[in-house]
Amino acid sequence: MAQSLECFTDFDPRVFMDELKEGDIDWALTHVASNATWRIPGDPKYGGATHEGLDGFRKFAELANYFLPHGVERLWSRVSHAPGMTFLEQKIRAKTLINTVYENEYVFVFRHDESGKLIEVKEYQDMQPMIEAFEGWEPEDSPA
Repeated sequence: MAQSLECFTDFDPRVFMDELKEGDIDWALTHVASNATWRIPGDPKYGGATHEGLDGFRKFAELANYFLPHGVERLWSRVSHAPGMTFLEQKIRAKTLINTVYENEYVFVFRHDESGKLIEVKEYQDMQPMIEAFEGWEPEDSPA
């Protein structure tokens, strides 16, 4: 889905996330500065890490597709903007790689540079639903 950005308020993070996860990752990466970071707190077993640069954003997409290979259903979302920032709150449901159901609420903070490109994403989530959805699972050869 094409999205033309004239200023940061034109940025719809839902479109960006959908394209990054299940669509045109190359299109999504055109909206990311080459030195951008994606910060995910939490256990590295479940993808917690700081991903840096365009390769890091691509790695994030690979991890999301690895853990949630059957797609993601967005149950609700809310977007708001402030100068240089976009906020996304959402609740998702997905089937995991071990066929359990994962449901959780997220908050994403997207920071933009003067041109509107993303320079930082901070992702916040409750790790307990992830731990419960993956109970008993141990990583083998994850792309992490």
